[in-house]
Amino acid sequence: MRSFSSNAVYIPKFQIPNIQEKTKLAKMLPLIIYNGNVYLKSPISIDSKSSKNILGRKIGTTLGALNEINPVNTYSKNIVSNIGPTDVYAVNGYDEDFRIMTNITLADGTNHPEIYECLNGITITTGNDFFGKLNLPGNIANARIQTQTFSESNNEKENFYSTSDANFLNSFVRELDNSTPYLLENIENPLDDYKNNDKCKKIFLDLKDGSKNIPFTILRNGYIYYGDYPTIYFKIGTNFTNEIWDESPIINAN
Repeated sequence: MRSFSSNAVYIPKFQIPNIQEKTKLAKMLPLIIYNGNVYLKSPISIDSKSSKNILGRKIGTTLGALNEINPVNTYSKNIVSNIGPTDVYAVNGYDEDFRIMTNITLADGTNHPEIYECLNGITITTGNDFFGKLNLPGNIANARIQTQTFSESNNEKENFYSTSDANFLNSFVRELDNSTPYLLENIENPLDDYKNNDKCKKIFLDLKDGSKNIPFTILRNGYIYYGDYPTIYFKIGTNFTNEIWDESPIINAN
């Protein structure tokens, strides 16, 4: 990644391995290429019932041919993917340049929706340029915050507390919008030890539109990132970070 200036950060377009790199293609994340954008599968979950509310217009059907043709030549002409031929839809309430979805009908008649997001090939100057795409203000139903240490998390011990406290949720959105983006190489304090015990926590948001498990990882030194594969980190306020680690005020607000 590269930075245009001290206030603007560029997240480069996701790079598709070429046809000769078959091993990389096989391990590649599920993705869809549409209208010149590369959308990666999101960890967000949504049930069959809720998917009906956000299912937008049908954009088209993927060629499902990333392992057969050169994807560079298809950016502006077709919808291409590595998930096979699949109908692709817009998502109501979200910009098509950011989020699209699939909605496969299973044998039992239920739907299996999957969300795909494009958060690459963009320039941002503030947290709002990035997190504003998520439509969080007034749309958060609940937040779940991890209380276990990283080692306990790896041992699959689930230890979360939930909150729907409006003050906390609004404060969280403000912190995201006002945060400062950083490339990894420009962060002053190295992040290589953040997976040590008590150095990071997870926050998962459930939205009123039915989107669930929207993932954020907050680090003890005040950085936060979105999703499972961070390409950019955001610096948030020290007071808010301390509030996350001092859990009692949030728990007592419920």
